[in-house]
Amino acid sequence: MNPVRLLAAAMVAASIAVTTVILVDIDGDAIALGERLNDQDELVYAVGLWWVLAAPIVFVLAAVAVREEQWRWVVLSLAHLVVLVTEVRFLDDELSDGIWIAVGISIVLGVISCVAAVGARKDWRAHGRW
Repeated sequence: MNPVRLLAAAMVAASIAVTTVILVDIDGDAIALGERLNDQDELVYAVGLWWVLAAPIVFVLAAVAVREEQWRWVVLSLAHLVVLVTEVRFLDDELSDGIWIAVGISIVLGVISCVAAVGARKDWRAHGRW
């Protein structure tokens, strides 16, 4: 398995871990939390919550195409990390301290996967292989 695909799989696993920790911390009631955020005129954070919860599905789909579409992977990963940190910071009082461990792992894996995807693209163009 090439390193880009391996790192993409690791990013999928990290997003699943973050989603799991959030769901456990909010007792699985994402709908109530989303509605509460919406009622408090925090629509941006409600959308951010749904993005973070749906991220594993998006990352699975993106990981399939990471070899051909590195720039989309980079944009997706970096945008996800910004939304993730913003959302977790906003919901910090409702989440356990364990969430920051999962977020930290996601940040490290996200940045490394972006660097690997860009580096692999250059290698692929230069040598015609991964």
